[in-house]
Amino acid sequence: MQRPKLFYGWWQVLIFAWILGVGSTTIQFSVGFLVDPIINEFGWSMLAVSTAFSLRSQSSAIAAPGVGYLIDRFGTRFTLCSGLIVFSLSLLWLAGVDNIWAFYGSFCLLSIGNSAIAGQSAGVNVARWFVKQRGRAMLLVYMGPGLGSITIAIYAAIMAEHGWRAGQVAWALVVLLTCLPIALLVRESPEKMGLLPDGESMEGHTAAGEGRDAAIRRRANDLRGESMTTRQALTNGVFWRLALALTLSTMAAGPGLALMVPALTKAGGSREMAIAANSAFPLVLSGL
Repeated sequence: MQRPKLFYGWWQVLIFAWILGVGSTTIQFSVGFLVDPIINEFGWSMLAVSTAFSLRSQSSAIAAPGVGYLIDRFGTRFTLCSGLIVFSLSLLWLAGVDNIWAFYGSFCLLSIGNSAIAGQSAGVNVARWFVKQRGRAMLLVYMGPGLGSITIAIYAAIMAEHGWRAGQVAWALVVLLTCLPIALLVRESPEKMGLLPDGESMEGHTAAGEGRDAAIRRRANDLRGESMTTRQALTNGVFWRLALALTLSTMAAGPGLALMVPALTKAGGSREMAIAANSAFPLVLSGL
């Protein structure tokens, strides 16, 4: 008996997990490694530098509705690929900044690119590919940033050896060479490949005289059930509790991630210890 092929939806999960892991290495988990080198080079205050990290969060929030529109209008693959290109260009811009306004602008653009490659694209795509196994698929996708435990050390080592500017150029190339090619393999829905969510079989679900494509679309819609409208979501208490929980968790983790490395080194800790502590953070978060 021939062994069944791996359902293509699981390849989607692996693609998004890798992209989230590589993308979160810089903007989310490793910004602390930029603080001291930038202060030493430009003489800016800690407040001036940390303002960029605040702008990062605000830019992401402002960009989120636009990212949602792009997903609805052009699909997750277009949005994901566009986000990866913007993300890489913003790292290259960051590598060449020579004034505070360019520094702030590069972080804002970086945040916009990150919005397009982060949770929205992954969440929408995986929800289309899975119904029964959606929880497991989402869990695996959002464990992707746990890769930061490995990639943070690589990113930090590049900056320590070649400087913080070279680190941004190197990571822009990592994103373009390892993320963009696999992003092109993303497919909007299983129906467009003649498949059903979760790899379900069409056996016994084709009506007389019904074409295969029409039958697959009908069956896929039946499996997914009805979706909430925007108005229904905004009047749902669960939505607001989830939004509040995510907002508070981001507010709590953001300053710690941004200031962990400079705080540890100023307290007398070695750079190696700071890297180890910072690298453990994404692993803990993905476990939670």
